[in-house]
Amino acid sequence: MNIKYLKYTIIIVVSVLTLSNCKQNTSNNKILYPYMVYNDSIKSNIWGYMDSLGNTVIKPQFHNAKPFVNGYAKVFVCKQRGYTNYGAFGMIDKDGNMIIPAEYEKIGNNSYGLIRLSHPKKRDNKKYIDGYHNKNGELSIACRLDDFCWNQNSDFSEGLAVVCPPVTSKQYKKLKEGKELTEFLEKLGAKGQGKIYSTQNLYGYINKQGRLIIPNKFDYAKSFSQGLAVVRQYPQKKMGYINKSGEFIINPEFKFARSFSEGFAAVLINNKYGFINKEGEVVIQPTYKEVGDFNEGLAWVEKDNKYGFINTKGEVVIDFKYDFVTDFSEGLVAVGKGDYINNKWGFINAKGEQIIDLKFIKELNDLKFKHGLCVVSVNIKVNGTTETRTGYINKKGEWIYQPVKGYWNSFSYNIL
Repeated sequence: MNIKYLKYTIIIVVSVLTLSNCKQNTSNNKILYPYMVYNDSIKSNIWGYMDSLGNTVIKPQFHNAKPFVNGYAKVFVCKQRGYTNYGAFGMIDKDGNMIIPAEYEKIGNNSYGLIRLSHPKKRDNKKYIDGYHNKNGELSIACRLDDFCWNQNSDFSEGLAVVCPPVTSKQYKKLKEGKELTEFLEKLGAKGQGKIYSTQNLYGYINKQGRLIIPNKFDYAKSFSQGLAVVRQYPQKKMGYINKSGEFIINPEFKFARSFSEGFAAVLINNKYGFINKEGEVVIQPTYKEVGDFNEGLAWVEKDNKYGFINTKGEVVIDFKYDFVTDFSEGLVAVGKGDYINNKWGFINAKGEQIIDLKFIKELNDLKFKHGLCVVSVNIKVNGTTETRTGYINKKGEWIYQPVKGYWNSFSYNIL
């Protein structure tokens, strides 16, 4: 072969592959936001996705939609079977392709490449539809009813997921006597023995291969965060923290405890909240009735029914003057004043400076900025009637997408 011809061929192939990869990366990296419009033909709102300037990228076609998580988004589609209307969940990519068809009753997030799915009509031991699927919708870990209870398992976090295996009456009695079930799939698969599904079943942790690597011996268990998980081991009454080997790193000595965030965790001691570090040392004394988690170096705390913010040294940096607060996100936090019926929300920065005036209502929105935009709601008068309308604002409080009737940041249907 001509060397010169071979050289140009290689250059062309490399260029094509590079352009293809760039196109794929650009598609994966673009930021999209769910939004809705009113559809006159069906007399209902439908959802699509827009960019940060409010331009449509995926045309409105879904009956509900959630934000993208790790490149994929959950969508809800209404269908008709004969004279019966029903709906199901699916998952799309950022090009609007239906990666997982809309036929599932429940759906989780794309977490470590695995997604929880539950099919409404195919829960049998032959189909194995319930379980953890990969992003192509292919079953990776079967969650048969004989394996573990769907309603008591979680998305994967740091490579592990919390599960709550059902047990037979006989096995349940043994568990309560302190004996552990060490072989997950073998001992929990028998039929016709009166399976027990309840919140009293004990929790354990599986890995991405579906193996129960931390035995189900906890009556309270949270997902792993920063290498540790909050658990309460039956029959103890106190909570502590375990590592991914199931070993207690921080002894169970707290009446209640929360997951670690930015190196700190809120714990309840003598009916007051304080914070510990990852060595289990109390670094902020328990003095508060309620506290939030640390986000961007600050955590909200409650004093005399008012909310302010402390830093990681326990110093009050934003005074106690708000009736409602959320967590910091992208340098701003939503704060509110008023009562539970009549209240107004706005945004302040980490110095406590008012950046956006208190003029919004919270409704079902979480009021957190994500990629520079935030979903907010306002009440407006239309023909003498008050309507709640929802849209997107930027960090200056300017409307990027004008408010329309309805709620944005929630599903009115069953979603995980």
